[in-house]
Amino acid sequence: MAASPAFDTVASFAEENDMEALGAIAQGDVGGAVAGVLAAIQDVLVSGIPLGVLVFGALFAIIAHALLAMVYERVVPRVLLSARSLLQSDAKRVFVQGLAVFVAAPVVAGLLMIPLVTAPIAVLMVAVMAMVWLFGMPFVGYVAFQVLLPSRAPRSAGMLGVVVVTLACYVLAAVAPVLFAVVPTLCAVCFAGLLLRWVRVNQGEGEGKRP
Repeated sequence: MAASPAFDTVASFAEENDMEALGAIAQGDVGGAVAGVLAAIQDVLVSGIPLGVLVFGALFAIIAHALLAMVYERVVPRVLLSARSLLQSDAKRVFVQGLAVFVAAPVVAGLLMIPLVTAPIAVLMVAVMAMVWLFGMPFVGYVAFQVLLPSRAPRSAGMLGVVVVTLACYVLAAVAPVLFAVVPTLCAVCFAGLLLRWVRVNQGEGEGKRP
């Protein structure tokens, strides 16, 4: 069946303006249309990171973070509940305290590196902060979305939060690679504040129970 004049017009317009996807659609080429759309998306990516790398990285990270969130559910359910109540009651203080920890920790670690005797303590501090940075994102995403979406089931809201914060990393990386660290760093700051507040609350409860 011959193509209609309208489709011929669309195809010629797409060819003149280098719009591969539109031209492929007009000609009925589904595979070409998909390839054209992917090429157009790749052109939009300012960072220059290949689209395949971003997609694969995002899928791998989502699966890893979801599994880690399930580990949190099994291993430290009470910590998750405490963190959720802390975010609900005093999120601003949690974030400010976590930010203070992240600003002060490198300074203290640097000072402790000067005397050789305290250097192992500095190395331990750096290792702890690295662990907070690596594992904070699924924890904070899980807890924060339970607070933001109270009408949803807690587990459903938490897993949605894990997916959203993970995708946010790769969306920012598509703009500029350096922005990839923004979301994990913000989550790590919040995670540090939550841990600090949780320790203080439990210390206070322990002292209150003493005879």
